[in-house]
Amino acid sequence: MIGPAIGLSVLMIFTAVRLMISFRLIWLRSIDPIDSLLATLSNYRVALFSSALFFLYINTLSVFGFALATLMFVTTLLWLSRLLDRFWFACTLGTVTALILIFRVGVSVWLPDVWLYELLPEELANFANQYL
Repeated sequence: MIGPAIGLSVLMIFTAVRLMISFRLIWLRSIDPIDSLLATLSNYRVALFSSALFFLYINTLSVFGFALATLMFVTTLLWLSRLLDRFWFACTLGTVTALILIFRVGVSVWLPDVWLYELLPEELANFANQYL
């Protein structure tokens, strides 16, 4: 816990210094702070959108399950980066399958049951909760 706390503290200090320098330049140029904030956020729109997608992905794990949520998340990132074609989608399917085999079968990491799978017949729901 101490290592990440030190790293975040250093990051926060340097971010505060950079923010103070930015505000000093804003005051010297007498630019509207709202316009400057919007311009700064537009520079980081990909990072902000990817962070929002990751937040959505983490929260949909318990709804859709690991396989479907991961497939949707990676496919959306491929679509946004304009790399979505048959080859990359096949690579995504292979990677998700490999992740399931490694973590579910090999390492035995299990997530809680998914409520979406409860809509399936019982045998299929048990299979899906166990492997997907």
